[in-house]
Amino acid sequence: MAIEHKPDASPVTIADRETEQFIRAEIRERYPDHGLLGEEFGEENAGSPWRWVIDPIDGTQAFIHGVPLYTVLLALEYEGDSVLGVIHNPPQDETVAAASGLGCAYNGLPCHVSQTDRWRGPGST
Repeated sequence: MAIEHKPDASPVTIADRETEQFIRAEIRERYPDHGLLGEEFGEENAGSPWRWVIDPIDGTQAFIHGVPLYTVLLALEYEGDSVLGVIHNPPQDETVAAASGLGCAYNGLPCHVSQTDRWRGPGST
């Protein structure tokens, strides 16, 4: 796999770029007036009240080395406020999504944070 380095020395692959291009095309088709901000291709349609934020492969180092701990991150903002967030781990086929007023889902099933206020692991009192 060809690996390049961005100005900040972080790696980028063709998979990063093609994934972002695919996501951008899908969003443009459905929401042509929305803004887009992606890690690989910057911002377009700045000034729109709706803006999608895209990290096509979060964990590129893990991806490059075949470690299944990389994700695709997607968020939606409305007038600067986050209203939707999605994290998808392709190798594990796991997706967590949350939206304002709609709660959170793990692989399509409702989920929530633990009600535990303090972790009591091995050796704790």
